Parts: sequence; C-alpha cells; structure tokens
Amino acid sequence: GDESIIASASSEALRDIDRLMAAAPAQLFKGQRQRAYNQIIKILADEIGTFTSAEGRPARDPRQVAKDLIAIVAGWFRIEPLARAITTQDLVAFGDRAVELFVAGRSVW
Repeated sequence: GDESIIASASSEALRDIDRLMAAAPAQLFKGQRQRAYNQIIKILADEIGTFTSAEGRPARDPRQVAKDLIAIVAGWFRIEPLARAITTQDLVAFGDRAVELFVAGRSVW
C-alpha cells in the first residue's frame, strides 16, 4: 500500500542510494534515473487526471502538475534531513501538506 511505498522512500538505504546517484557521474545512472522518474510521473499524472476528470474539471496538464508536486516533495526529502532526522510520519505529513497546497491552487492546473 501507500504506507509501504512511503516507508521505502524514507528508508536510510534509499537515502544512501539517492546520495550515491546524485554524486555519481551523470551518465552512470542516467537511464535508471530517467525510467524511475518517468514511471512515478506517469503514475501520479494518471491519478491526477482521473481525480480531476471525476470532479468535472480536468487538469489542463496533469503531467506538469505531477512534476511540480514531485519536485516539491523531492526537494524537501533532500533538504530536511540536513536539519534533523526525519521519520516516515514526517514524510507522510509533508506529502499530505504538499497535496493540500496543490489542491488549494487547483485553479492554476
């Protein structure tokens, strides 16, 4: 479920892999990064498209909305641990807050 995805995303092992990939030469992990990024964007864009269509106000560009949301969460995920240890609950709470902010700005989607 969603909690297992978030638990995996907040694991120290994944953070180590993320740091390794970020520090590695760009070409070394380029294909893996692109595939993973495109997969998560597609999943999220599909959910955004489904949700907004069901609302009767389809998003003009669900893929861009997904990219923006991922950028916000990824940025927090990389920066926040520099200030303090984060938990799975912290990540879930931030994700919920980011979604709330995005939904509040729905008119610009």
